[in-house]
Amino acid sequence: MFFITHSVEEALFLATHLVVMTPQPGRISHQYEVDFGRRFIATRNARTIKSAPDFIRVREEVLAVIQHREPDANAIALDG
Repeated sequence: MFFITHSVEEALFLATHLVVMTPQPGRISHQYEVDFGRRFIATRNARTIKSAPDFIRVREEVLAVIQHREPDANAIALDG
């Protein structure tokens, strides 16, 4: 099943496989395997998942890809 969205946070929260595409022509630029939705099913706590360091790190990385910039070092540092 495919789900298309422009919301990075929504995509990370609902997907198991996230595909980031380039603008015209639409080509796959990055792919991510994520399990945040499965964690939500197990815990039923969206706030905890969306504030987890690994969720924030991946969200910032995906946003950086989309915005053609370097990822936020502060967000990435949360994971390590």
